[in-house]
Amino acid sequence: REASALPPATTGAVTIPLALEGHPVSALAPYAFAGVAITAATLPAPLSCGESLFEGCDKLRKVTLPDGMTVLPPGTFAGCDKLRAVRLPADLRSIGKEAFAWAGLRALELPDSVRTIASMAFHRARLVEIRIPTRVTCLRPLTFADCQHLRRVVLPPGLIAIGRHAFYRCHDLREVNFPAALRGIGYCAFLGCEHFRLPPLPPNLTILESAALGHCISGGQVDIPASVRELPDNLFDSCQDLRILNVASRATKISPYILPSGAITRIFVAGREIHLPKP
Repeated sequence: REASALPPATTGAVTIPLALEGHPVSALAPYAFAGVAITAATLPAPLSCGESLFEGCDKLRKVTLPDGMTVLPPGTFAGCDKLRAVRLPADLRSIGKEAFAWAGLRALELPDSVRTIASMAFHRARLVEIRIPTRVTCLRPLTFADCQHLRRVVLPPGLIAIGRHAFYRCHDLREVNFPAALRGIGYCAFLGCEHFRLPPLPPNLTILESAALGHCISGGQVDIPASVRELPDNLFDSCQDLRILNVASRATKISPYILPSGAITRIFVAGREIHLPKP
């Protein structure tokens, strides 16, 4: 049986029963708790859930989800700005779009079973630090965009791609490691991360999209590995501290618009200094 919405006047902590009117509860309808003034919720197992289950529950602080639940649907905790603790299932495999968007969580432990994290999953969340599970190979677009309090992210060794706008305007971001397996960093992935000091670019990186590293702190020098095919427009937009750009390969195509306006940067390709044509 599928349990539908709670009455809007419901408050306090709720525990979903294993049965209603003699019928086992096996599913919760979409928006079942949306906008309800509950403070805590415990769900029984096994259970499947519809999307936006707790969306807009602005008093919700704690949720316990059952093991056996492998998918966290889109919008599950969207807009839960008082949320402080979520116990995720040990066998969770995927986190849906906007599942934690605008949520108030400061910290969240993701189980190692997670394989996919959808776009915008943590958009505008209040996370301070997070570790991405080892089976995740890609950060999708806008995953952590506008997370104004995010300071540290630990990426797994097997991550191969950071999608467009993945950390866009994470103004307080300080630390993100670049795994050796990383192959691509998408459009505007770190644009607006004024406090993020770039780590060394991994040796097998092939794709850097436009403005991917804009506003970041270069530490004065960036070394581009030989595997990178192209350095596109605005790659280092507003990176005013960049003084030396070392490009390992002569085959790397370099846009004349790669550097911020007025930047004083020397560019070396395969050890020889070059001067870009004026745009």
